[in-house]
Amino acid sequence: MAGAWVTAVIGVVTWLYWAPPAKLLCGDEGTYMFAARDLLATGRAGLDLLWPPLYPHVLAGLLAVAGGSLIAVQALQLGLLLVAAALLHDLTAHLTGSRTAGAIAAFLLLADPTMAAFTTYLWPEILHVFLFLAVLWILIRRRDHRGWLALAGLALGLALLTKSVLGPFAPVLVLPLLLRGPRGRSLASAALVAVVAAAVVSPVAVANGLRRGAWVVSDSSRFNLWLGLNDVSRRSLEGDIAGAEYRRYLASAPDFRGRNDVLEAKIASLVRERGVPEVLRAQLGRQYFRLLDTETYLTEQLPGGFLHQTACGYGPATASLAAPVRLYAYGFHAMLLVAVALAVALTAPWRERAWLRVVLAFLAYNLLVFLVLHVKSRYRLQFVPFLDLFAGAGLAAAWARLRRSDTSKVSGLRIAAAVALAMLLLFLAFGSRLLPG
Repeated sequence: MAGAWVTAVIGVVTWLYWAPPAKLLCGDEGTYMFAARDLLATGRAGLDLLWPPLYPHVLAGLLAVAGGSLIAVQALQLGLLLVAAALLHDLTAHLTGSRTAGAIAAFLLLADPTMAAFTTYLWPEILHVFLFLAVLWILIRRRDHRGWLALAGLALGLALLTKSVLGPFAPVLVLPLLLRGPRGRSLASAALVAVVAAAVVSPVAVANGLRRGAWVVSDSSRFNLWLGLNDVSRRSLEGDIAGAEYRRYLASAPDFRGRNDVLEAKIASLVRERGVPEVLRAQLGRQYFRLLDTETYLTEQLPGGFLHQTACGYGPATASLAAPVRLYAYGFHAMLLVAVALAVALTAPWRERAWLRVVLAFLAYNLLVFLVLHVKSRYRLQFVPFLDLFAGAGLAAAWARLRRSDTSKVSGLRIAAAVALAMLLLFLAFGSRLLPG
């Protein structure tokens, strides 16, 4: 039953993409496609340092192998999602001690219509999710083997070359290694991961330093901070200012360092003018609605969606499926958020609390950075597997109670906290339509 459900979800989103005429590229999809074609034609992607370099290279290689067809790209991304689900299954089962929780978490990842749809898109989210889960799985399940630790460092380096937002959090990933076992061995394990990751990213940073004067892999922090402080809508994709601000960014100075200097001055001026309390009030009233918005790049590219109205997205042949796909996407999102809240009331017997704290820290890190940085609903995809993990734990615990294999008492405080969290998450997901602005 679960396999048939997942197959149907993947089949539908794939059909949506290719139903004639095939889906038109949206936003950064075009940027990545042009960069890949430039790589094939000239050997250089021509991207500003706002964009990490790995995904255009992966895309270029697959286009070269497949003669320009996107089928190879979509096949690889689907394969990566399937492997990511297997990793999540094992991670969840190991951390909770419940294979049922692991199976539910993996099912939720694969049955998520937005995640499935991203296997067909030209954005790096699926690649990044796979790489990050691979790093975490190795550090938790294979941390006693040097070869696996070196592979974790490789995956971490590639993840940093795929999306830069992970960078500040990367040191947290090795903390449990430092706290476990003899100090010498712990330091050696953490150092091995760090050294290999650094070896992967350093050539790119050095090349950028020599050619462009910026010793970074990529850095969009100032640009996204400026966008985040100036976003106007609670809705993820409406009222988007990114295109206009990017054109201003390019015109502001002749090189990357100069543009960042201009952005720093503008950000400092804005914060001084508005004041920190007013800035935080505005961000709290907007950013988390955008992050958890029920409207996604899937629903908004369907006929009638906002992106579809801007001349990108799915073709007219998909109109008959637009309503049921939207309904399923909305319902799935609501169910996932409620299941996450359920885990607060029905806690699993977590086996490795150090790694549980890493997962919680990653969720908190995302909430912190997206309080101020520009955010769209697709940016949550990097932590959706961990929502699936907690949802799997909560649903497995609920199932155990239904079968009466768990009869432990649940405190009223936990129930109240779970209900409050569910209501808050649902309000953030759906409430922007009820509020002005």
